[in-house]
Amino acid sequence: MDIKLFLLLLFFLLIVLTYFIVTLILRLKRVSGSVERLADSMREELVPLASELSETAKRLNNVAAAVENATGNISSIIRPVGEIGKELGKVADTLKEAEGYIGTLKGQVLAVGYAAKVTLESLLKGFVKEKSKAR
Repeated sequence: MDIKLFLLLLFFLLIVLTYFIVTLILRLKRVSGSVERLADSMREELVPLASELSETAKRLNNVAAAVENATGNISSIIRPVGEIGKELGKVADTLKEAEGYIGTLKGQVLAVGYAAKVTLESLLKGFVKEKSKAR
């Protein structure tokens, strides 16, 4: 009887094991179908997404080129403006030097004018004295 009991237990275990294996295979088949549907869905969504991504990359390249062009234009404008600034600085320095010369010249002209006034006054006084003596 021991062998019959053993075979009966073995048969029962085989049936239970078969049940679990069949259940596992069915679940794996359902998971496989779900994964396949997910893959199809992803494929359908990824194709337009890849197209949009490609279009976005092209637009970004165009924007980058425009920015690069604009910065190149700005730098070509900034350089001459900087040169103009340097030249204006030189003109300002020259005007400051000229202002000093003009101030000195003004002082000299005033000195010459004052000297001429004093000289003319002296000559006029001398002329008036000579005329007074001559009368």
